Amino acid sequence: MKRYEEVVRKKAAYTSDRGVYQEIADLLKRMKRYPGGEDLVQTLIAEFRSAYRRRPAMMQELNRV
Repeated sequence: MKRYEEVVRKKAAYTSDRGVYQEIADLLKRMKRYPGGEDLVQTLIAEFRSAYRRRPAMMQELNRV
């Protein structure tokens, strides 16, 4: 679970490509299945919405989660 979080954070910080945003959304969906994953995913989404609010494509992909 920690590894997923590291990968998602790294991808979010260093990209501006919708394809990568889709990968992030898919990883977040996968993370939800693990114990405690739902809370962690909601925390990450809130963090991303605040930090990357000027990336509309990312916001759209986060809505899919």
